[in-house]
Amino acid sequence: MGNLCVSRGKVPKKSGGHDAPHLSPKREEAQRGARTHGAPDPKMAGVSVKRKGGKTGKKKKKKIGNVKKRLAQLKENTKNEAPPAAERPSVSKKNGILAKVAAKRKAEAKRKAAEQAALLEAHKELDEADRLAQAEDRRRAIKAAVKKATKAAADAEK
Repeated sequence: MGNLCVSRGKVPKKSGGHDAPHLSPKREEAQRGARTHGAPDPKMAGVSVKRKGGKTGKKKKKKIGNVKKRLAQLKENTKNEAPPAAERPSVSKKNGILAKVAAKRKAEAKRKAAEQAALLEAHKELDEADRLAQAEDRRRAIKAAVKKATKAAADAEK
């Protein structure tokens, strides 16, 4: 049982080492390392336990020479963003303006609704008048037809 596949977690036997892979010196060392180097579980520790290394390369220092220039640029950029607190309307003032706008909007909506209702009413009245006129016309037409028919009947009798 010496040389088993490394990818399956088995470790090749070292000369003079145990034949049992779970007791091989390398595995023991790895487990010991895992306990100290924060591996998730000592049983899961493979042969190569990743140890945290230091960061490579030097960090570039920021140049502080252009502080005044940068500040001036920042001031220039933020010039048109928002007026200072003194120029800005206070919250209560803002709320008042908003309330006025809302009231105006409400009044406009009310007026429109009233206008719509009046228009509907006028249409209804017109329809009613039209219907009555048509009924009157029908009555008149029937009367005329009856008159004609009676006259024709009277003429036929003569």
